[in-house]
Amino acid sequence: MDLPDSTHGRAADRAPIAALVVAVGLGAFLLFQVQFILAKWLLPWFGGAASVWTTCMLFFQTGLLLGYAYSHKLALRFGPRKQGTVHVGLLALAIVALATTALAWPSPVTPGLEWHPLAASDPIGRLLLILTLSVGLPYFVLSTTGPLLQVWFARLRPGASPYRLYALSNAGSLLGVLLYPFAVEPLLPVVTQGWVWSALFALFAGLVAVAAKAQSTRPNLVSHELTREPEEGSTSSPAFWWTLSATTSLGLLAVTNQLALDIAVVPFLWMLPLVIYLGTFIWAFDAPGRFPRRAWGPLLIASSAASVFTLYGGSSPSFVVQISAHLAFLFALCATAHGELARRKPGPARLTSFYLALAGGGAIGAFVAAILAPLFFKNLWELPIALYSGLLLLAAATVQERRGWLFASPRRSRTSVVSIGVLLFLAALALSTLRGARHPWVLASSRNFYGLIQVVRSVVPGTAPVETCLQLTHGQIVHGTQIERPDARMLPTTYFGPLSGVGRLLGSRRAGPPLRVGVVGLGIGTLAAWGRPGDLYRFYELNPAVIDLSSPPAPLFTFLVGSRARVETVPGDARLSLAAERNQEYDVLVLDAFSSDAIPVHLLTLEAFDVYRRHLRGDSSTLAVHVSNLLLDLEPVVRGAAAQHGLATVTITDQGTLPGTLASKWVLVAKDPLALSAPEIVRAAQARPAVPTGRLPHWTDAYSNLLLSLSIFSPR
Repeated sequence: MDLPDSTHGRAADRAPIAALVVAVGLGAFLLFQVQFILAKWLLPWFGGAASVWTTCMLFFQTGLLLGYAYSHKLALRFGPRKQGTVHVGLLALAIVALATTALAWPSPVTPGLEWHPLAASDPIGRLLLILTLSVGLPYFVLSTTGPLLQVWFARLRPGASPYRLYALSNAGSLLGVLLYPFAVEPLLPVVTQGWVWSALFALFAGLVAVAAKAQSTRPNLVSHELTREPEEGSTSSPAFWWTLSATTSLGLLAVTNQLALDIAVVPFLWMLPLVIYLGTFIWAFDAPGRFPRRAWGPLLIASSAASVFTLYGGSSPSFVVQISAHLAFLFALCATAHGELARRKPGPARLTSFYLALAGGGAIGAFVAAILAPLFFKNLWELPIALYSGLLLLAAATVQERRGWLFASPRRSRTSVVSIGVLLFLAALALSTLRGARHPWVLASSRNFYGLIQVVRSVVPGTAPVETCLQLTHGQIVHGTQIERPDARMLPTTYFGPLSGVGRLLGSRRAGPPLRVGVVGLGIGTLAAWGRPGDLYRFYELNPAVIDLSSPPAPLFTFLVGSRARVETVPGDARLSLAAERNQEYDVLVLDAFSSDAIPVHLLTLEAFDVYRRHLRGDSSTLAVHVSNLLLDLEPVVRGAAAQHGLATVTITDQGTLPGTLASKWVLVAKDPLALSAPEIVRAAQARPAVPTGRLPHWTDAYSNLLLSLSIFSPR
């Protein structure tokens, strides 16, 4: 139905409707762009931990819930004119907030260094506070865009389905997700990203103001359209909407955490699960019926089994298999759940209630992943819970509708319900059994904001007779090994053996005067095994749980207490600690801090190298950087930073042929090339072709690009 003067009405509404449509897409784009901008800016402040992204997602999902609740109340309680006035006023306040922070910070949404956390205590609370102050109000306004502007659209275009705008909104979100790692991050420093985002937000506010004015002048001729429940769509219980949304949100963050734990904490890996999550939303709501349960239900079951096998099936599969299995499960889960949501969506009468349920479920899933799981679980149970919840919801949806051959008769229906219940019980039992059998020799497990670490008794490869050892693992990455045989307990192992880059460096200086050695990243303190009487080994470690494993009164690892050198441990972020300390005059400074399988980005920037250089004793002092990685080639990054500072480099790769050692790759950096000319180093140094400095990556605190550091892209 159109307005009585339909010709004039359509022409008059064309511009505001266009403004409204553009605002929906732009608002969704900005909604996700700011998530990446802030997470990337704040990631170094909190040690590069995977939980930074999870906590950010909790904040943003909660902001989305509050925004949807605001839209729901505004649409129900106020008329068109009042809605426009209130919302435009809120937009004006958000613009004022951005203008205020712009005067004090590098950009309106990137906090200044005065907000940098000074201690490791309560990182989640500190992070949530910073997010609230930096982008709380603008993000809240953006989160209202989808449901509120769809109500206005229904008022301006009676009879037209507002759910197509929901697909447009998700398309804008997907564009924001895809553009960040491929275009925004490689081209713009983070501060510039903040300014561009703020300018686009001002444009968004203007577009919404135009739409608000247009809809506020319209009489409520379409009021019956907003109160009529159409025949299509299920009037499913809102509790089921919440549960479906919570499960996909938990699945999204669980898969993201698993990838971050085993590979790296980078925006590119945040993007992949988000693309699946948003893409299935778009596909499901653009044309309901694209995800039929009879097709996607079996795929969900199969992909869940594949993901479980990847996690607990025995020998560790390759990273390609891990990524493929987990992303396949997430795709099947989101396709199934979003397909159910699309089939059960209500008409315009319950539109804002529906979106409120989606946002509420998303916030619940994020809360479980960010707060409850680290608090109550000593292991990564989020992915198993998401797996089982997906199967449970599939069964619930099947039983609820009771269609098809399984429910053709009352007797068959009862049999089917009992069978589904038994199968779910067996699935839960199998999952629990596999989960418990994954590491039968786990001696200790600890989980906090900085991730999951475990101490596992294992077998030392290449030993005859067979010897046992204790290993520290972070996900599937080994961060240290100590042989249990008493006379071998102080042998340097894993990445620090005699043939490794750092082992050759320290070995070449054993006959010299006592050394002052700084180590960024404790691990199990293996490097202390190289200590001699008179040496000082000073370890910097962010994670207090790691320090506890090597500290009295009952350390599981004894490299620190058994070292002949004087050993000191400095808690907190190494870069912050080094920046605050007086010059330590290190003869050797070792960079071995890993988050999952990669060094945190903020430890490889030009500014970080400025800090390292200040703490070296002289031109012959050496910086040893551990760059071993399965997917990322970080050697060019280190060489680029060294070239910018006029430093010489040598790369040494060890294949891990000695018992207890693993393959490793080190880059040794020094001002004086003679410091790298010891015979032990020269024999192992790998020839590297000369690469123009301009071709080497130069990371800064404001700019880095992990995508181009993938091994297939990295320059040599």
